[in-house]
Amino acid sequence: MRGAYFAGAELTNVHLEGANLERATFLDATLCGAFLFGAKLTQAELTNALFQTVATTIPNRNGVGTVTCKAIDLGGAASLDVAVTTNLAHCPNGSNGPCAGSAWEPRPSPNRKSCPPPEDGSFAPNPKKPCAACKDNCECSKLYCFIPQGATVGKCGGCEQ
Repeated sequence: MRGAYFAGAELTNVHLEGANLERATFLDATLCGAFLFGAKLTQAELTNALFQTVATTIPNRNGVGTVTCKAIDLGGAASLDVAVTTNLAHCPNGSNGPCAGSAWEPRPSPNRKSCPPPEDGSFAPNPKKPCAACKDNCECSKLYCFIPQGATVGKCGGCEQ
C-alpha cells in the first residue's frame, strides 16, 4: 500500500496493522476504530488527519449532526507514537515527524469545524477546489483551509503543498 491515497477518506474500522504505508497520503482523513499496530507511515502526509485515540462523537463532515468515532486499536501499545512508525512524516498538526504527543492532534485542534449545512445540498457551502484561495475551512470542498501561521489567507487542502 506504499504511496496509497486516502486524502479526505472516512476510514472506519479499517485494518492497516503491519501495512507499509510509506509516502501514503492521509490528508484530512478520519480514522475511527482503525487497526494500526505496526503500520509504517514513514514519509506519509498526515496533515489534519484525525487519528482518534479515545471513543468520542465528532461533527459530521457534511455539517449536519455528529457521528460516533471509536478509538483506534493500538494492538496493546501504550500510545499511537509507539504503535506506528512516522519518521519523516508530516504530522496531523503540520509538524514534521516522527509524530508524538500533541503532533497527533489535527489542525484546528482538538475538534474539526462543523460547517452550516448548505441550502443546495453540496458538500461545502461554497465548495472551492483544492489549492483555491480560502479564509475558512467551510469554503473548501475538503473542509480544510491551510492558512500559514500569521497569515489571513491560505489554500484549500487536497493539493501538493
